[in-house]
Amino acid sequence: MEKDIIEKEERNKSEFEFKDLATAQEYSEWKKMVPAGVRRLVESTMKGNVPLSNKTGLALSDQFLKVLGESLAQNKIADLLGVDKTISNLLSPLEHIKTESGYINVFEVFNNMDTSWNLKQKIFETQIKPALDWLIEKDLEKISEEKIENKNGQEVLVQNESVEQSDGDLPPEQNEAISSMEAGEKEKKEGEPVRAIFSVSPFFWRICFG
Repeated sequence: MEKDIIEKEERNKSEFEFKDLATAQEYSEWKKMVPAGVRRLVESTMKGNVPLSNKTGLALSDQFLKVLGESLAQNKIADLLGVDKTISNLLSPLEHIKTESGYINVFEVFNNMDTSWNLKQKIFETQIKPALDWLIEKDLEKISEEKIENKNGQEVLVQNESVEQSDGDLPPEQNEAISSMEAGEKEKKEGEPVRAIFSVSPFFWRICFG
């Protein structure tokens, strides 16, 4: 019961007040078109809360969202020390985007309560979504490549084990040496000169031609 009350209070805190029906409809469209992970980052900073990015398990995408949240909280690009260069190159320009009417700071626009939800959605679709989609694709490609490498490694291991087993099934070289001895003895019996066929070791060499 107490948990339900807390969750209800949290939901009430997260709701925005709309001045008119048009604004409420814009927000409804924003919620429908913008992924929850990005939407929570923007809405949290608008309310002055610390944005918490979700973990997707995709390395580049997670780092992008983390730095995006930190940048939104500061109204400027966050400290990029230790950040992947790919992420830096995608987020740094957002602090100074050229528009028809001048330049805007995307992080400030997202945080501005007076900025329409419609404009926020357009900025997401033109500046954030393409970058995030590209990073997700890169993450998935890397995961796929790692799976292929692991599969190939396992196949090589299995092949090596098969080769070792096959080598173990081969007759010992001593059998081949004995065959050459038998051939030599047959030749001696027929009174023909002995010829060397092959030798495996000095020991068998002495037996065959000693």
